[in-house]
Amino acid sequence: MVNENLQKLIDSNDSVWILEFLVSKEYVNSILEIKTNISRSKWFALDIDETLSATNYSYFDLILEKFWNPENLSVDGMVKKYHMATNVPYYKNPEIESWFNEKRNCNDFQFNIPLIENADKIYQEIHEKHIDISLYITARPETVKESTTLWLEKHNFPKAWIILKPSNLEFQYWNLWKACVLDILYPEIQWIVDDNPDLVKYLPKDYRGIVYAYSHTQDWGRDNVISCTSHEDVKTHIWTYFNK
Repeated sequence: MVNENLQKLIDSNDSVWILEFLVSKEYVNSILEIKTNISRSKWFALDIDETLSATNYSYFDLILEKFWNPENLSVDGMVKKYHMATNVPYYKNPEIESWFNEKRNCNDFQFNIPLIENADKIYQEIHEKHIDISLYITARPETVKESTTLWLEKHNFPKAWIILKPSNLEFQYWNLWKACVLDILYPEIQWIVDDNPDLVKYLPKDYRGIVYAYSHTQDWGRDNVISCTSHEDVKTHIWTYFNK
């Protein structure tokens, strides 16, 4: 449930004021500082979980072993049906939610999440040939910044700014938070690859950046949101854009 004051800010499409309300004025200033530091050209951003890393598979793999599985589904079956473990109705209880929170803040767990096949090679190629990858933005909490940085280094992703979910941001608002950050960083950040369909819902109607909706096929009803079934598909769209 969104409170009345926040809803008024959302209706205003003022991303700066929304972020100040959700986090703080100091946080907004830190985002504006990043914007200044990447203002040389038009740059590219990447989400991490379920875009570069197989995070949901890792959660389901552990949770099916530790807790119950009344539907007797495989890890693949759970991911296909629910996408995220937090969407499973019979996992919404204090014990499992506490377990989720522990793993979400665990550097060892985050560091050992497997890579989505070929994501590293494809974005290295894009970075070297066409457009700098200058930002990673993720709903992972700031408590796992160290392991996230090491994970990106381990898989040879380009070095770039990393923005994680602020520790004082309520988890339910993370899509709104990310949409506001992207809106503020435009036009310095003009492209993002992200798997989460809810991100699109929160982007301002006048947002002009391009979203490559990874692992999706639907028509979003917006010219600047492009479904891409794979990272190869993202690369094809990038190649086409730069070879017009």
